[in-house]
Amino acid sequence: MRQMHVGGLVGIPFSEKDCYQLARMALARDRIDLPENPADALTAREALFEEVPAGEMLRAYDVILLEFPREPGKQHVGVACDGFRFLHTRNGTADGTGGDSRVDRIADFEGYIVARLRARRPA
Repeated sequence: MRQMHVGGLVGIPFSEKDCYQLARMALARDRIDLPENPADALTAREALFEEVPAGEMLRAYDVILLEFPREPGKQHVGVACDGFRFLHTRNGTADGTGGDSRVDRIADFEGYIVARLRARRPA
């Protein structure tokens, strides 16, 4: 199973890179370019990504969109390292300080996942 190497991506303070900026950095390692602006990525979502079929294991560099009850309507993004773990960053406090990027088990966040996406590759 292919894995995403997270060297240099873990421990980045949230105040320096939010979840989208971190995802852009991680995906760039696999030559997947996302727009600078997250709103542009959402607009171009269908052109950039395809849904990972239900029941199919995630692969390295698949994108996970999450939504937490305390932040309804606000999506959080992470990138799969493999089928079991993902890289993401979370702010630690209400003022956006204290958090950093880290790797967590996908299974621990299953209830919050709203989309599982795979980058479309040119033919």
